[in-house]
Amino acid sequence: MCCFSRSVEVSRTRIFARMGQDGRQVIAYQMQFESTAPVAMVLPLPTPPQSADDAVRFISLAGFPEMFDELSRIFQPPARNAPRGRGPQGGRLAVHAVGDFIASFVPSLADFTRLDPQFRMPAGTLDRIPAIADWGFAVFQLGATAGTAKPHPMAFEFPSRDAARLFFPTLHVHDGTVHPEATFDHALYAQGVDRLGAFKQSPYVVGPLVARRAPGILDANTKISRLELEGTHPNQDLWFTLVDGR
Repeated sequence: MCCFSRSVEVSRTRIFARMGQDGRQVIAYQMQFESTAPVAMVLPLPTPPQSADDAVRFISLAGFPEMFDELSRIFQPPARNAPRGRGPQGGRLAVHAVGDFIASFVPSLADFTRLDPQFRMPAGTLDRIPAIADWGFAVFQLGATAGTAKPHPMAFEFPSRDAARLFFPTLHVHDGTVHPEATFDHALYAQGVDRLGAFKQSPYVVGPLVARRAPGILDANTKISRLELEGTHPNQDLWFTLVDGR
């Protein structure tokens, strides 16, 4: 799910997901957006109940703003003869500078009272979604824009309550209301999902030249899977089974 503290225009959403070690999932999230004032973006996460304040590790991709462009290129046919293989208790919650963003992890709905006021959602917004009642929340502060902005990807690692599936935060709450359907302009990228499902798989692995620019996020020796979602779809988060249940 992607929630905003005020009305915002969002397009060209790109999300990458991979399950790491010990049931910790990584997510990289990039979008274009337009807002007349600073806005907080809230991503509910399926963390285990009562996760610690430091359960989420934020990762800066300020030095790799074109990560999703590179992932898209892996799906393009190579030039002829080109080589293959590239491919609520406690004190105030911590605030992290992550490249162009300020971010924080909120362990539970009750803990929003511990968050800096600049990050808070309007009262009652998230309470309307029973499925996330015991989830945690990654919160990013975005600035006002002059026209449409495309910041570098936001990235983080979190402990998942379901290590056999990858989670994609795709439910939309852009105007304070959870609509049953939403207009999607999304490309979902993953490593480790079952390639016989909805995803299409790249012909080549990521390769070290790309992976080393996103340490801890991309696996150099694994192919990329992609699912493009356009038009009207049910407004919900998406889960996909990992290969061999990993």
